[in-house]
Amino acid sequence: MLFFSAPPVVDLVDLKQNQVVFTSKKPLRVGRDTPVRISLQAPEGDSQLVASRIFVQQARPLASGQVAYVGTLQTELPFQPLPPNNADCDALRRGARHDLSLRVMSPDLPDFGGVTVDFSLTGLQLETRNAVTTGQVVRLTLDTNIEELEYISVSARVAWSRPEGRKSHRSGLEFRDLTPESRAQLEELSRYLRARESANLTQLVLERADRYLLGYPVATVAE
Repeated sequence: MLFFSAPPVVDLVDLKQNQVVFTSKKPLRVGRDTPVRISLQAPEGDSQLVASRIFVQQARPLASGQVAYVGTLQTELPFQPLPPNNADCDALRRGARHDLSLRVMSPDLPDFGGVTVDFSLTGLQLETRNAVTTGQVVRLTLDTNIEELEYISVSARVAWSRPEGRKSHRSGLEFRDLTPESRAQLEELSRYLRARESANLTQLVLERADRYLLGYPVATVAE
């Protein structure tokens, strides 16, 4: 007789488009497309378990003993969940990612470099022309193109790597052994990106207000 275990229940921490931060009592494999049941707060206020699949990109242990995971939703949710009420949200959101395209230079990467897809304080996604070896620790120099920061030098471990189309590979890298200087630089970059996102939202609000004042229809914008 065969027995099949139910997919693990995971708790939502943050959701931005299809990028999700969550916790799980059951250990999950990084670099895997994993079936899960997500505990979500429905608009009606009740909690529901929603079957989904998440490609797990990163795991990060927390001081509380929990493990925070970052991943990409592979299935569409049936409703927009309410924000979770969790005292640890601020700490867990450190794993939330910003869309970011930066040039990365490294003697340890194919063709000596690549381009970031996104960034968080704990790691980044990187596109390269050829595959990167999973488990390898690489030296990276991030060209921020920001005058106050310019270049940030870090070490990172390749957590996973997979083909992305026919001509490139995408990899998830976790920062390792950060120096106080590099950690401070990454935090400054994160603050800059948050400010940029807020500025973009402010610009959007102003544009919507201008259209309203001029009598044009204002399209609904998803938060």
